[in-house]
Amino acid sequence: MRKMRSSPQESTRTYEWRVDQLERMARMIRENEQRFQEAMAKDFKTASQEVIFETQASAGEAEVQKSQLKEWMKPVEAARAPLPSRKRATRGSSIENLMALR
Repeated sequence: MRKMRSSPQESTRTYEWRVDQLERMARMIRENEQRFQEAMAKDFKTASQEVIFETQASAGEAEVQKSQLKEWMKPVEAARAPLPSRKRATRGSSIENLMALR
């Protein structure tokens, strides 16, 4: 856990690793397309065109994700959380009074 907190670069997966995972997912879907289609047809009782679309769209989505991956991995500055108020509620204070302290 300490290693993960030390630096985002040390705990963030590489572009190459992510592309490999997407390619593996697409290959797994394509290699098992018939099995997926049979399972979906049984579970959802939908038209064969819909079942075919679902498997092909899922495999194709990996290509879309790969095309966007570098953009998604660009660092962004995180918004800073506001500091908590130093004003404290007193015993018996109402919600309205607490809100007025802000």
